[in-house]
Amino acid sequence: MTKKPGEEIQEIVLEFSEDSAPYVKTKPIHTTQRTEEKNGKLIVRIEVIPNYELESQILSYGEIARVLEPVDLKRRIESNLSESLRNYQNNQKRE
Repeated sequence: MTKKPGEEIQEIVLEFSEDSAPYVKTKPIHTTQRTEEKNGKLIVRIEVIPNYELESQILSYGEIARVLEPVDLKRRIESNLSESLRNYQNNQKRE
């Protein structure tokens, strides 16, 4: 992947449910992945340039994952999930 001007590597912090921790530990998201357990949750830290592929991967985890940092990535994921929910709600109204 080509790095565009102005794009910087960021620390991405994700939180996973306790039940999903064993799976996430065996399927690393990125080679920079570091993990810690905190309050029954798995905290995953990676160092990457946020991009569409990362967002898609985070979304693929569904309800077991949550972005903690950076805030702009968290907002993009929240927006995507909200739009997905609206799509389902609008579809139900047509049925």
